[in-house]
Amino acid sequence: MTASHPSAAPGPGAAAAGAAGRTRRRRPARAWLGALPLLVFAGLCFGLPAGALLYGAIT
Repeated sequence: MTASHPSAAPGPGAAAAGAAGRTRRRRPARAWLGALPLLVFAGLCFGLPAGALLYGAIT
């Protein structure tokens, strides 16, 4: 039995990767802003009841 090495046979995308292997594009820094409405909604739905619970527990 022969052991196969992962770098022994390049895959189909190896030629497109280039010598440096840098094919991934960086996302813009503001790409996370699309998730901001969801984060605000989740913060309100979970944060307000949790805050009220903590406030009620203290007072």
